[in-house]
Amino acid sequence: PDAQHLARALVSLDPIATAPSIVPVLERQGRWARHLVEDLYDAGAAQASLAYAELLITAPEEAVPGLALLLDRIGDPATVPAVRKRLTRSTDHSPETVAALLNTLSEVGGGGERRLVLAFTAHETWFVRMRATQALGRCGNPHDAGVLEMLLCDSNWHTRYHAARAILSLPQLGADHLRAFADRTKDRFAQDMVAHVLAEAQAPAVR
Repeated sequence: PDAQHLARALVSLDPIATAPSIVPVLERQGRWARHLVEDLYDAGAAQASLAYAELLITAPEEAVPGLALLLDRIGDPATVPAVRKRLTRSTDHSPETVAALLNTLSEVGGGGERRLVLAFTAHETWFVRMRATQALGRCGNPHDAGVLEMLLCDSNWHTRYHAARAILSLPQLGADHLRAFADRTKDRFAQDMVAHVLAEAQAPAVR
């Protein structure tokens, strides 16, 4: 808590000049940096979005999930090139780091990350495949139908769910494509997921 309060005070003092001092704090927090990120954002970290993006490129791996979460929270599209650049070094990263970067790319990216995202759809770790699938739903196109159908047969429920949601949302695919796939596949889990997502899409919004 003391480090968190100090980090917030530093950001409040000068968001840009103190950005390098925040990286070690995020590094110690690791994957559990969400509360710290909220504090930093409230203190004005968004003013230093490009500074944090630059730091992301060379930051220690343990700091990357927190920095990615902070950039996600800030939501500045100008930071996407740095996220993309760090993600291309994925052979050096843990699955947790790759997933964090993919999540930020999915939330903040503008759609030009498709080829990079596709490279992670066959990753051995389920939550990396899930994040890649989620991102593909935002930056993909109808040519990705085959990949998404493969992911709809994935062993992981969350990956199947995001694959179905991606097909539903992408132009020229949608509900008709999902139904047609469910009719021709022999994968019972994929069929169940199609039914689940279509029912979810048709359910009235809860107010």
